[in-house]
Formats: sequence, C-alpha cells, structure tokens
Amino acid sequence: MTSGQIQCLLTQIGSALAHIHEMGYVHRDVKPGNIFLRSALPSFVFVLGDFGTSRFSDLDVSNMTMTGSLAYMGPEMLRRQLVWPLEAEGDEHSAKIDNYNKNDVYALGVCAAEAGVPATLRGANGIDRSLQVEAFIGRHPAGTIVPSMTRENPFHRPNAAEVVRDLWVTRTPDDQIQAV
Repeated sequence: MTSGQIQCLLTQIGSALAHIHEMGYVHRDVKPGNIFLRSALPSFVFVLGDFGTSRFSDLDVSNMTMTGSLAYMGPEMLRRQLVWPLEAEGDEHSAKIDNYNKNDVYALGVCAAEAGVPATLRGANGIDRSLQVEAFIGRHPAGTIVPSMTRENPFHRPNAAEVVRDLWVTRTPDDQIQAV
C-alpha cells in the first residue's frame, strides 16, 4: 500500500476505534482479516468488522480474558501485564480499560506496519514476517505515527483519537479531502 492509502486506513479505522472506545467498548481483535475494503474508487473506504470478541469495558475488567490474534497483541497482553502501576494515572480499573483500548491501537499499528512492508520483504512464516515488520517500522511510509502506536509500554502509546488527530494535523488540505 502507498503512504496515502495507509494514512487513509489509519484515519478511518482509528476513527472507528475512537468511537467504540468512547462508547465504552473494546474491539480486542483488530487485524487485517477484520478490516474490510468497502470501496477503492474514487477513494479508499475501510471498515472495521467482526465485533465477536468485543466487550463493554465498563464491566469488571478482571473477568476480561485475553483474546484476539497473537501476532497483533501488545506485549503487555502477551505478558498478561494489564497495568504498568508506576505510570498508570487514576484508579486501577480505569488504567486497565485504557490498556485494553491501547491494545486495539497497537494492533492497528501492526496492521499499518505490515501494509507498508514491501512484498519483497514479507516472510513466509509468522516469525520471519514479524521480524521484518519490526525492522521496517522505523522507516514506515506513514511516518512516526506507526512507531508511536507500537511502543512497548501502552501508557506511551497514543489513544485512537490521538492517532486520528495526529494524522489529520500532518495532512495537506488535498489529503484531508481524500480521507473523508
């Protein structure tokens, strides 16, 4: 995908995530297989689907199981470390909800990173692919937003609304019209 197409993907799916997070839900399975291309002409329209594993985040987060696709889970989820206590602001419940929301952001960042990897660099198996994606993130065509979305510590990642805002601010007026 081109830089513009990736920015379009990030803006549209980031907006969807910002909306569901604002409504109190967490998707929990953001991955390429759950991002659909509705239209390519005259401009790309991406849609987030498969809400089968989503949960209302205001419920008891201690009962939220780890779910989703391993390749798109944040490091904190893989370690089952749902709160980084020294950096969490507010109560522990809010910090855990924020962590789940930022796991959705991490997954979207990995999707964008993979979309920016040239086909010649894509490995056949998951381990090769993840190493190649990780190596490519620093020089991603969508700029610095993807590395910020895939930071190891979730409290150092932007939330979905910040991703969209940051992308919008860096676009030219012509790019903004194409993204709508």
